[in-house]
Amino acid sequence: MDTELLVDSQINAGQLLIQQLTQDDFDVSVALWVRTSEDGLWYLIIASSRVGEQGLSASYQTLYSALDKSGVTSICYSDIKLMPASNPVARAAIELRDRLPARIPTRYHGKRLGTLATVEACIYPKIPVPLRQSFLITYVRQEKSNHWVASIKSKEFYRGLKAKDIASYSTAFWHGEKPEDQKFALVYVLVEVDPELDERTLLSNPNLLLALAGQARTLADDLFKQKHPDAVIEHDLLLATSNVG
Repeated sequence: MDTELLVDSQINAGQLLIQQLTQDDFDVSVALWVRTSEDGLWYLIIASSRVGEQGLSASYQTLYSALDKSGVTSICYSDIKLMPASNPVARAAIELRDRLPARIPTRYHGKRLGTLATVEACIYPKIPVPLRQSFLITYVRQEKSNHWVASIKSKEFYRGLKAKDIASYSTAFWHGEKPEDQKFALVYVLVEVDPELDERTLLSNPNLLLALAGQARTLADDLFKQKHPDAVIEHDLLLATSNVG
């Protein structure tokens, strides 16, 4: 990119590309804009462990596909350089980024970044690893009525899962029973957690856990109603937990 100033629109465009790569399951270890001393041009460097795993050619194909899907038009293919996460430039950028974690890109005015002579750099914040809280909702039919009582338990935390708000339904039949004779059902739900929160914070704050449980109940009820559209559901107010911290 042939300009001395890196403007906000370019930084935002780079962020959109990073988000698209992440959605495409392409790990981004670190991303940064760098203006080199050699030619004075700005380049968007993206470092990934995938480069070492699948090679540069396949990685660039993934990158170009993500750039097209992102809708970003202000970044050209020639503006972007891919490298493995083990590259000295990437390692130096990661060290700078993690030394003083921030929510906005970090400006760097040093003359060298790893093995690269630089004029200026702008390093994107670390991409948070997705956190999901799982819940198990148990539905029990009251005698032979269409009235069901539902109880909920918080279960495990999962990090790194990109899927969110997943619900699965399961039940069991006694020999000779028909679907309409079901007496209980289980719905397992994964709820997305704010990336600013961690497991310890959630476990120590009952209100946060209850808020997530409310989302889980809604998702679970929607799935349960697909199987039992006329069911009247009564939820237990108590939230049992099986998390061990």
